[in-house]
Amino acid sequence: MKVQSPFEKRLATYGTMSIALAAVAAPQAAGASIISYLGPSVTDSTGNPIYFNALSGSIDTSPAIGDYELILANGDLARIKVFEGSLLNAGSRRGFALSAVDFPDSSQASSAARLPFGASVGPARAFNSFLGTLAEQSVHLSSHSAFSGHFGHFNSTSGDVSGYLGLEVLQGSTPEYGWANIVVHPNFSVTLDSFALDTSGASVSAGEGTPEPASILLLALGAAGIAAYRRKRKA
Repeated sequence: MKVQSPFEKRLATYGTMSIALAAVAAPQAAGASIISYLGPSVTDSTGNPIYFNALSGSIDTSPAIGDYELILANGDLARIKVFEGSLLNAGSRRGFALSAVDFPDSSQASSAARLPFGASVGPARAFNSFLGTLAEQSVHLSSHSAFSGHFGHFNSTSGDVSGYLGLEVLQGSTPEYGWANIVVHPNFSVTLDSFALDTSGASVSAGEGTPEPASILLLALGAAGIAAYRRKRKA
């Protein structure tokens, strides 16, 4: 019987850890209440919005009523919208979390909240069901507001700005909560990296169900360890 070297034992251990982490990092398999889309990333362009369905975990090439829509408009405006949201009845609603900094006196759409990883998304937040601003080139000026500056909380002219959107879906009597991980670029185009919805009705944490970078590295190392160990055994 061949005795494993210390290096081979470490490779086997990394492989076992990668399998365990994979089970944790795949909520759609471990818990039926999670619907998720974990990539590949998609980016919008002028005239080509991104449509995504939180209930099916899919990117739609043709929009369906109730899809979330990420829009690049006129090259200087990034928005989130609920496609044909006005056609949804009271028992079938889609919403996105609003920023605490809003401008009720503005003619602009409400600003969507830019949430950090781990932020709570649930009934304590305010949600908009139709249209919101992510970033905009124009300046908000009002005689009723002390605010003057670029409008939107994903705004940047020097680099990409990433964050999470909070999602609320009502399909029946109980609201369901989720998140979408997006990047807004300086040209106001938007990249959608991933999104998820917990159909249990419980509050969720932004990014819940996706492995953090350190976990992804360990998964890759574990997979490489398994492959190397198998090659060593065959040799």
